[in-house]
Amino acid sequence: TEEKVYKRQVTKIGLAARVIDKEYLERNFTSAELAEIKIVYNWVCCDACNKWRMLPPEADDVDEDQTWECRDNIHDPPRSKCDAPERDEQ
Repeated sequence: TEEKVYKRQVTKIGLAARVIDKEYLERNFTSAELAEIKIVYNWVCCDACNKWRMLPPEADDVDEDQTWECRDNIHDPPRSKCDAPERDEQ
């Protein structure tokens, strides 16, 4: 019986670790993790090839009325050409 109680307690602890309090995120994440979660990256679509490029948060906002092409991507040189693949969100 002691083993059953232990297994139940371990299961409850494991389940509790997966529950996130959305109202008080600081209960579940460190301040460094919260800072990473709150980073917002800007995505812009190339007018020439229609590929999406991710710009860092510190990049200037792109005017929607202005033409933007991959060659304008100074923040990610490997993806500053239309023949470069799109990147994942990571």
